[in-house]
Amino acid sequence: MTTAHVKSTAYHRFMAQNDILLNDASRIYVIAGFVLALILLICGRLFLLVQTDQGSKYAAVRDAETVSSRRNIVDRNGSILATNLMTGSLYANPKEVTSPVDAARKIKTVFPDLDKKKIIEKLKSNKSFVWIKRNITPAQQQKFLQLGIVGVYIEKSEKRAYIHGNTTSHLLGFTSIDMQGRSGVERFFDDQLVGSGDPLRLSVDIRVQNIVHNALKEAVDKFSAQGGTAVMVDVETGEVIAMVSLPDFDPHRVTKESQKLMFNMATQGIYELGSIFKVFTAVAAFESGAVKLSDHFDATKAIKIGKFRVGDYRGKNRWLSVPEIFIYSSNIGAMKILLEMGKEKLSEAYHKLGLFEPLVGFEYGEVAMPVLTGQWSESRALTASYGYGVATTPLHFLRALAAVVNGGRLINLSLIKGNPNRIEQNVLSEKTSKTIRKLMYKAALQGTSRRSRVNGYMVGGKTGSANKIINGAYDKKKHLASVTAIFPMNKPKYAMLITLDAPQGTKETHGFSAGGWTAAPVAAQIIERAGPILGVLPVDEEDEVIQKAMYVKVEYDQQNRALG
Repeated sequence: MTTAHVKSTAYHRFMAQNDILLNDASRIYVIAGFVLALILLICGRLFLLVQTDQGSKYAAVRDAETVSSRRNIVDRNGSILATNLMTGSLYANPKEVTSPVDAARKIKTVFPDLDKKKIIEKLKSNKSFVWIKRNITPAQQQKFLQLGIVGVYIEKSEKRAYIHGNTTSHLLGFTSIDMQGRSGVERFFDDQLVGSGDPLRLSVDIRVQNIVHNALKEAVDKFSAQGGTAVMVDVETGEVIAMVSLPDFDPHRVTKESQKLMFNMATQGIYELGSIFKVFTAVAAFESGAVKLSDHFDATKAIKIGKFRVGDYRGKNRWLSVPEIFIYSSNIGAMKILLEMGKEKLSEAYHKLGLFEPLVGFEYGEVAMPVLTGQWSESRALTASYGYGVATTPLHFLRALAAVVNGGRLINLSLIKGNPNRIEQNVLSEKTSKTIRKLMYKAALQGTSRRSRVNGYMVGGKTGSANKIINGAYDKKKHLASVTAIFPMNKPKYAMLITLDAPQGTKETHGFSAGGWTAAPVAAQIIERAGPILGVLPVDEEDEVIQKAMYVKVEYDQQNRALG
């Protein structure tokens, strides 16, 4: 055998052995790969079991990608009114749940309020995501994590918190469980509030809001009223300082029952306010030039309107000066003034003051429109002169009243500090405004609104009581009792309207339930408590300069012009 042949044979033998080795190695690699994959699968399963078994240490808690934070809402001074709290929500992937019945049983131990059958239905569904329980407490989260249920998880989320609860419920409104605004400021500013950023700063002062809420609630309870509303505005800027409606609701627990409590009397209520509207009758008369402050009218006989005769409640039964008509709230006198100036002058004044126009720029979604239906006949105007037959919202009334006392400037109302979208127009003369201020001050000194007075705060006011319309007819047993109060009257800054729905007289009020007895004391209570907070300092009302500035001759003088 040659050397070459030997080498060739050895080479082929080597290659054959090498092929065997290579095939063996390939098989080993395949087997090793399979074993490794199996080990990884087992480890993964063990990790999942350990993860769920270790409870709070390893249980799945995921950050919600869909959760959108919501900006805070603060009052004019920066106090937080609405904010977000971190919470958790329980959800499941039914496709991962191995035993729906057992899982439901365990979940029920932590959340006894849940329906076990409904939990099982959710866990057996074909979906890959179902909610089990939203907004669970930290204690509930801890207990759940110790259960180690496969396929059920906690998602980190947020919920809206209202620091002052019911006190701001109508003002702020509330959000849905998904943090979407459903009413009030939350609804109006829903788009702007979504996401992070600077807080939304309202015009409201939460200190005053609390005072107003407490005083109104005390009166509603005391006089067994069906409800009530109180609003305070800055007459110089149009900013709303406080806005309360009762009954109110818990914004954290909105149920079908609480839906009945969500009616906001301040924005949605349309009311005939009675004698308070004599303010606008006086404005129209002075602006028209047909009536002077020194004039006087015969208020001895009732006036017939259609089938009815309208007189005065506890009238003076004599001739009255214009100031006396206002101070003593004479219906006869108001109608005589209307007849002297003509019905169109009253209509003009209403429209100039925006009483029946939309609240342009007001940042609130649920605002009703006042009602002035039917033909503006003389009989219609006569009833309107003393506050019947015309219905408006408290906000419309206050916008108009602010213009009457601030020198004649009609300013749009706003819930935002500084009234950024301020619109202002002159609608009255300074002379008329000054005259009305004097009359309202006198009404609080000597007239039906005297119980709204707080010594030193220069309070001016006017009361009103009007029978409620039920099923299309006036109910003589139920009425709205109201008062409007402005302070300080020598330099008006704040105006309020307080209305009680169907108050009942008490022993203390000698059975009377009119605005002067029930609503006026609420105004006094608010002014006394809120005045110092708002920076309004008491003055000496007997001061000669103040007396001269607020003087108006009240008494009837036969030497002056007699008009009716």
